[in-house]
Amino acid sequence: MRYALVQGASDFEELGPGQVLSRLVGEIKATAPVVEPAPAPAPLTAPVPASNTKTGGYDRQQELAALQERIDAWNRSYPLGTKVQVSGYDGPLVTRTRAMTLFGHRAAIYLDGYNGYFDLNDVRPV
Repeated sequence: MRYALVQGASDFEELGPGQVLSRLVGEIKATAPVVEPAPAPAPLTAPVPASNTKTGGYDRQQELAALQERIDAWNRSYPLGTKVQVSGYDGPLVTRTRAMTLFGHRAAIYLDGYNGYFDLNDVRPV
């Protein structure tokens, strides 16, 4: 909630019964230090290079092949139910799915105990 506030969010809508989250937002607003939102990143000025393997340019097919090899290597090495540690998360979690491509560009895996996807860059077996 603090992150959302720092980014400029000022209105929150509570879904479901009760006012627990609404009260929590009020307390955070009252006690959180005033921080200016980070400036927006500068727009990209250079075009994304076109796919051209002859000139050493960006090759989407090569990127996807490398991503799939990484996913396949994970899946060959670690079965469902593998205990893992996630960067920035306390305690071990357990893999609930095989690794997969998420959003067309990210190697991810669904973890039980958190009920969400994590980037394979942030996951390591324990």
